[in-house]
Amino acid sequence: MSKRLRTQAAIVRGSRYSLGYGAVEDSPRRRPVTRRAVSEGLTLNSRKREIGSATARDDRRNMTILAWMIRRHIGCVSRFTPMFRLSARGKPAENEIAVVNQKVKTLMTWHGKRAQFDALQVMSRDEWMWMFEACKTISGDCGGLKTKGLRRQGIEPDRIRKDVKSPKGVSDEGIEYNQDGTRKSFCVCKRVGSDFQFERMVPAS
Repeated sequence: MSKRLRTQAAIVRGSRYSLGYGAVEDSPRRRPVTRRAVSEGLTLNSRKREIGSATARDDRRNMTILAWMIRRHIGCVSRFTPMFRLSARGKPAENEIAVVNQKVKTLMTWHGKRAQFDALQVMSRDEWMWMFEACKTISGDCGGLKTKGLRRQGIEPDRIRKDVKSPKGVSDEGIEYNQDGTRKSFCVCKRVGSDFQFERMVPAS
């Protein structure tokens, strides 16, 4: 008898989400994936339909604001234009500064192309810095490795970690520190299926 009652109670709890409208239910637990679409007009009364509509509007508004904030932040920190300012005054000095700015702009434009900046020659400098800052903002950190030819190679944050084959002295975060607390090197692992395997130590300098 008790077993049957528990089974019926489980059915009632399950029907709360499988046959109901989960957007109006207040619960701290993550809900399972919805397998069946239910019309709110047939399931909810007018009050709960209003709650569901308000929740949907709030979610859309919050995600829109969050996406805008992230784009604005990344846009401000990933792109820049170098401008030199010298203490010299006068028309000749201003002309020389203008020439220097133009030369540096030309050099930066050349170096910002895919072939000169990205080690894999896939992204330009602006695209690479955008992805780099987005990874830092969303994941919390990211790695940028200097390669030959002044090129850059990105390293995902989950690849910087400690492995069973990592050298001694590597912290749980995958960082080796000097005695004064400064960073000495990073432990970079490679993906092997769904696991990670030690690859090499990258100097912090």
